[in-house]
Amino acid sequence: MKVESSEKHLLINETEFKDFSPDDFEVLSSKHGRKTVVLHGENLKDSLDEIKEHFKDNYFVQLGVTASKNDITYLENKNSEYLLEKVYKNTNEALEDIKASYSKGRDQEWFKYIPEPTHDENLNYLQEELNLSRVLTLKDCSNEVIAMIMTFDSHFFTDEPIDQVGWVWIKDEITIELRFEAHFKISKWLKKNLTKNFYQAGIHIENSRSQKFFQKMGFEVKCAHITKK
Repeated sequence: MKVESSEKHLLINETEFKDFSPDDFEVLSSKHGRKTVVLHGENLKDSLDEIKEHFKDNYFVQLGVTASKNDITYLENKNSEYLLEKVYKNTNEALEDIKASYSKGRDQEWFKYIPEPTHDENLNYLQEELNLSRVLTLKDCSNEVIAMIMTFDSHFFTDEPIDQVGWVWIKDEITIELRFEAHFKISKWLKKNLTKNFYQAGIHIENSRSQKFFQKMGFEVKCAHITKK
């Protein structure tokens, strides 16, 4: 096992990730005085089921998935034009839509695995980083918000500058045609608006639906951030 210490966390590679246990986490966290351990390596994606099982209690596990511009694929090449981009007058309007979609997202089963204070931290961070040029909101003919995505500047665990996908949401109760169109327009927008070398999205390890969404779009699992709740 190779262990590297940074200012914020421990980086671990060259290990059998499926064998990494809470006991290993506690020993390393105590020894190095870090609350977060980051597992990273090419074979990490093959051990996600074991990691999820090992750390399902008392730990917050966030997967980091990445894609460069060339990696991104259009999820569905539909020519329908039922969804239009919503134009905001100011950031307050956009923030209200983000808060509303975040609230609806909390109906998902995986949200129960996120500590309550983390929800407030997420919304506060999205508010601080909000830039209208980096928000895509799609609405239907009745002006109801159907989907939205937001990105901002951040850093990879290697400290390399990246574009972070801060929030992505698609309404549950829509037709398959609208879902395909939302997928297509989100992936097309991401490909067009990348400002760094690649995107990263943080996905809770229990959020299988979001994992599948990003996987179809060309993102790959690169790291897993494990933090004691």
